Amino acid sequence: MSTLSAEKAAWVFNINNYVVRTSPGTLVALVALAIYPDPEASELGYPTLMLASLTAGDLGLAVASLRAARVGTTSTPLT
Repeated sequence: MSTLSAEKAAWVFNINNYVVRTSPGTLVALVALAIYPDPEASELGYPTLMLASLTAGDLGLAVASLRAARVGTTSTPLT
């Protein structure tokens, strides 16, 4: 493997890791701040946005995925 290939692989990883992976969360946070600018309720922007914009089925799927992520993160050090 040449140095050029390793450098390209490093660039692809960094772009995917820091730009593509974090963009959806950052976009949702910015939309929540734009729609609900109250600084006292800033921690509730994401769930409030979910309640306002998702249907019942999509909301259930989103809550289930967030709970699964939380359980996976919590159980990792325990195994």
